[in-house]
Order: sequence, then structure tokens, then C-alpha cells
Amino acid sequence: MSCVVLDMGHGPGSTSPRGATFGRFVERDLVEDYVGAAIDYLTNRGVAVTLRRAGPYEDRQTGWQVDGADLYVSCHVNSADPLPRTPYALGLYYHTAHAITSAEIMAGFASHVKIDRYLMGVAGSKDWPRGASCIKHVPEHVPAMIFEPFLINHDKHSRFRSGHGLESIGVGLAKGILRALK
Repeated sequence: MSCVVLDMGHGPGSTSPRGATFGRFVERDLVEDYVGAAIDYLTNRGVAVTLRRAGPYEDRQTGWQVDGADLYVSCHVNSADPLPRTPYALGLYYHTAHAITSAEIMAGFASHVKIDRYLMGVAGSKDWPRGASCIKHVPEHVPAMIFEPFLINHDKHSRFRSGHGLESIGVGLAKGILRALK
């Protein structure tokens, strides 16, 4: 049986418990919605999922559940506008040793959620992208990445918050994870 760790990104005890806010939306709540959909999809297909959500990042990235995992995904939401007039975008940041796993997750996600643009940040072991505290303590043998869909404007927020949008993001993430685990 495959085992995946999904980290909620922001939660009690983290440096930013709520995460980013966009109008009336809070990153932590948006992530909770799409991660819930991903967990349902994965567990219904026989994948064991460990959820991490409380405490400092370094504490959530260690322990036997992480050491024995097949994949570790730190889940976030980004409201920045990296690509003007792009309605759907995804940021995926990973270590160079896990490029194939990351590409499989991107392909699986894109097969479910139409994205017009994506950003993939590649970094060596000593040159992590900004914000990599989310994954820098995960053991090197465990593929780890930061999954960060971009919700670009407040009109899109209301559509994603409606349920179908966030559920679709979660199912897309789960499909990418299943593809990477094959």
C-alpha cells in the first residue's frame, strides 16, 4: 500500500497559522477544502494518507510517518498574479532529485483541471526556492514538493470557493499523486 503525507501548509503552531488572506478568504480554509477532496479520492483508491497540520514545519516534516512515506506534499494557495490574464495556474516547487515525480503530479493535475500556465521551481539541495521551509526538513529519500495553485483574482476566488472549483483542485492533485505513485 502506498503512503502519502499531505501537509496543510498553515495551521496551529506554524509561523503563519491562517496563511495568506484574500478579501474574505483565508488560505488555510481554501487548502482544507481541496485537501479534503484529495484525501477522499486517494483513500477510496487504497492509498494511505497521513495529514499534518499543526506545529512548526520542521516538526511536521519528521517522524516515522514521513520517513516511510512514498511522497510528501505541502499544500498551499497563492493569490499572486505571476502571469497576467491567466485564469488558471499552478506552482509546483521541488528538489531536482524528484523532477520526474513532480512532472507526473503536474501531468495528472492538468489532465483533470485545465490550466493555461504553470510554474515549476527547481532547486538543488542547498538552493531551495523562497518559502521552502515547507519541505526542507523532509528526509532526502522522500520525494517532497510544494503544491500551490494560483487563485488570481477575487472573481476566481468566489468560483473556487463554491465547492466545485476546490474539489476539482483536490481531485486533480490526487490524480497527479496516483500517477506519480505508479
